[in-house]
Amino acid sequence: MDFKDRVAVITGGSSGIGKAIAVDLAKEGATVILIARNKDKLKVTLEEIKKYSPNSIAASCDVTDTKKVANLVKVVNENFNAIDILINSAGFGLNGSFIENNIQGIRDQIEVNFFGTVNFCKEVSEVMVKQHSGYIVNISSVAGRVGFPNLSGYCASKFAVYGFSEVLYHELKPHNIKVSIVLPIATETNFFNNPSWDSFPHEERHKNILKPEEVSKAVLIGMKKENFEIVVPSKYKLKLIGKAILLPWALKYIQKLPK
Repeated sequence: MDFKDRVAVITGGSSGIGKAIAVDLAKEGATVILIARNKDKLKVTLEEIKKYSPNSIAASCDVTDTKKVANLVKVVNENFNAIDILINSAGFGLNGSFIENNIQGIRDQIEVNFFGTVNFCKEVSEVMVKQHSGYIVNISSVAGRVGFPNLSGYCASKFAVYGFSEVLYHELKPHNIKVSIVLPIATETNFFNNPSWDSFPHEERHKNILKPEEVSKAVLIGMKKENFEIVVPSKYKLKLIGKAILLPWALKYIQKLPK
């Protein structure tokens, strides 16, 4: 896919993976619509984006608010006459035992990570069906294929995003709309700033932590190849295949990981 002159809507675009993808798409000539809740971060990121894409804009929006999402997508489509790319990158994760944590934390993660993705896919896919073209990229996680201890809510939300994206792949293909799911390992963002991660053994578990720019590069390459599944780094594809084939062994290995 050629990104020049494409209109790209990016949720979670003010920081982390979303911001990295926004910058790279802008450098490739796309017009970027940055979506996030934090207006101050959006302003800073937009200034950087405009160096490469002067027509790009930013909008503050809660991805869980269906009415606001619908209105925003309508306004973007009316002003730009198209939405060619949707990147769903908004999300967060809480670390902690399912037994000890409250249900609300799980609901919040599913509401943002899963339903936030669903809300934008619903509104944008209707635009894309009418124009008979488009590309939707949903950012999941390796934790969307592997159940890690103490990440019940996060894994549940990201497993849901994976299954949902696979369905979209089949349903939207007849409308000339491509769908990709991105599965990165741990990435160096403000994801881990939440206090629930304070006791997590980062030094042991995150020796190979990625930079957001590495994920972005892989995403753009995967989109150009129109790959459904984009695993970052790519060598982890074999581990995911191995986990599926050797599930009993994988369950024992994951159980022994530092917590």
